[in-house]
Parts: sequence; structure tokens; C-alpha cells
Amino acid sequence: MVDPVDGLVKWYIARRGGWNVPSNHTYVLDKQAFFESYPDRYVRNLSADGIESREPLPPELRSGTEAVTSSPSGDLMRVVSEQVFTDPDGKAVTPVRQFCETQILLPGVHEDTTHQIDLGEFKDMDEAILEKLEITSTKMHPKQMDIKIIMPYSDPAEPPAGKLIMANKECAIRSVSDENRMVLNHTYNNDAAITDGQTKPAGGGPKDGHWVDGNTGAQITDDEDFTADKKLTVRGLKAAKEAIQNGGQDVHNLVTYIPVQAMRDVIDDLKPEIMTKAAVKRIAGTSGGRSGYLWGAEETKAAVKRIAGTSLVPVDVKGGAEHLAKLGGAAGSNNIGYRCVMFVPKAAFRLTIDRDLVMRARHGEDDAVCLVGSHRLDAAVKTVKATCRISCAAA
Repeated sequence: MVDPVDGLVKWYIARRGGWNVPSNHTYVLDKQAFFESYPDRYVRNLSADGIESREPLPPELRSGTEAVTSSPSGDLMRVVSEQVFTDPDGKAVTPVRQFCETQILLPGVHEDTTHQIDLGEFKDMDEAILEKLEITSTKMHPKQMDIKIIMPYSDPAEPPAGKLIMANKECAIRSVSDENRMVLNHTYNNDAAITDGQTKPAGGGPKDGHWVDGNTGAQITDDEDFTADKKLTVRGLKAAKEAIQNGGQDVHNLVTYIPVQAMRDVIDDLKPEIMTKAAVKRIAGTSGGRSGYLWGAEETKAAVKRIAGTSLVPVDVKGGAEHLAKLGGAAGSNNIGYRCVMFVPKAAFRLTIDRDLVMRARHGEDDAVCLVGSHRLDAAVKTVKATCRISCAAA
């Protein structure tokens, strides 16, 4: 199989040398193959006693499980062993697609549909009292999104392959990262009401009963007026878990995406008293005293998993990523904090994507190459009952 980047390198060299070649070059990157073979990723594991470890991704987990429409054997056992990407800048990205029911569209297919039915109970055979059950459907129409990179022509003596490979790698990892924005922000932040009994909006409808104050744990319906003291606490996380559990969902493998700043607040909220002396000795190197003892993020995530029953995935919202919505809704008028998302893997979200990332290189202005990457994606909330929004301040 010919590497598509090889053709780009040859085109680039020809354009740089002034040869008579087209001013545009189009090629395709197989994003699913990229996801499966990306070298800079690891698995974060939590052991039975709460110790976190990071290990290289084993070969048997590199393919087949991220792009299926149903959960393969053993998938639920991997939920707390989430795969983490490290992008070219060194930032860690935890792709949400590993927790979604993911549909990769076949060539020529432009929409996807997910269905849901709320079953009633068995009753006596009396047609007069039998319930009429409605099957609701959500249609997804993947939208095209683009990313652009401008690269000046390099010195003829400089081999271009390294720079072009890095540019393609950056576009591909940004494409995977954009799936997080689509699922956790754009889609889940859509609270449009269900107006047609058979058609459900992509956001799944209002989040009534599945939206909590991350500080107090109280049920809320708005976060426009949140203040800086509304910091995330374990109480808020436990209330979110209870909301999902009350909906009849399996809460043994919950995942929660939170701002990095909120992790600090959870650290401050958790007290050393909740840890056993054995844990203190293991982490602080002392058998009982707390003098000089500091809690790190890894110990906090393990403790939260034990107490609140959810794995925490920190998101660098200050680094330009829009993976989580700001307080105040789509307008994001309240810059005090963000809306965290707790959900049941494989049950909460459906992600629909094109398999390929289409790349277009063209000779741009100022004697430079303009590289544009395009992908199509959409998402839907399968059931709000498997989710909970957690609003909190995160300055």
C-alpha cells in the first residue's frame, strides 16, 4: 500500500523546485487506521488498591474495538483503563470515541440513525389497558469541519518529509480531539425539547433530573448565575452518580470529563482522613502522620473512583480546547466555570464519523503551502438517563 504522504512529499518537492505540476494535491488519510496505530498512546489503569499506572497499549487493543457499533467481548473491562493520546505538543488527549457507540460511515453514506424505546411492563391481556409504546429516532447528518496549516517552502537542502509527516499527524490527532468537542460540548449542550413523539433531537432533550450543582449536589435547571465559590466537590460527583443510578443505569464504570482546574478543587475537597494508614504509608512514606503529606492528582483520581464511583478525565479547557461547554449555555456568557459530563460508556452517546480525513494541499500566497484537512462527524445522546451534567466553577 502506498503511503499517501509519499505523494505529498513528491508534490511538495516539485512545487518547491518550480516544476510543471498542478497547484493542488488531494489525498486521503485513513483516520481509523491512524487511531489504531498511533504510537504515542498509553493505557491508564487503576489497580484494586487505587494505584494508577500508565502502560504502553498492548497490540490486542490497537484495533477493532473503537469503531464498532456494539460492545465487543471484554470492552466493559477496559472502561477504567482508558486510552490516552499524546499529541505532538505533548498534551494528553483522552478520545471520547472509546466510550461511545461509534459508527463509521461507508463510502457514499451521508446519515446515520439511532433508535430508542422505553419498554413498559407485562400486564394482563386486556387491549384496553395495554400501553402504546413509541420508538424514538435520532438522525445524524455528519457536518464537514476543516483545519488549516500554512507552511512556507523550506530551503531546498532541507528534506521536507519530517515537516509534512508532522503536519499530517497534527491534523489527524486534532480530528480525533474534535470528536470530544462534538460529543461533550456541541451535542450534549443541546437541550432542545422533544417536539415530535417519534423524533428526538441530537441532545436527547432537556437534562431535567440529570443536571446537578457540582458544589452542593443539588438538582438545578440553570447555571447562568454561578459564582466562583461553586467549586467541584465529591458531594457533587456522588449526586451525579445517584441521578444516573436512579434512571436504572449500570453505574460501575462511570466516566466523568472535568476541567483540569476542577481536579485541583477535588484535591482540596478530599481530606486525608478518608485514606487508610496503609495508603498514607504507600504514598507519603510514613505510617500514620500527615505532616508534609500532599495529595497528587493520581491519588485523587483513585480515591474518587473508590468514593464517588467514577473515573475522572481532566480536560485542558484553558489550552484552547472546547471539549466542555461553559456555564450559561450555548452563549457561554458565564466564564466562571464549565459543564462537566458524567456518563455510562457505550450507553450514553453515539458518534458518527467518516473513516477518512481528506487532505488538500495547494500553493498558497507568499510562496507557501496551504494544507487543509476536512472531516465529517456528528453525534447524538442515546439516552439522557445514562448521563448527568455537573456545573461547577473552574477559574
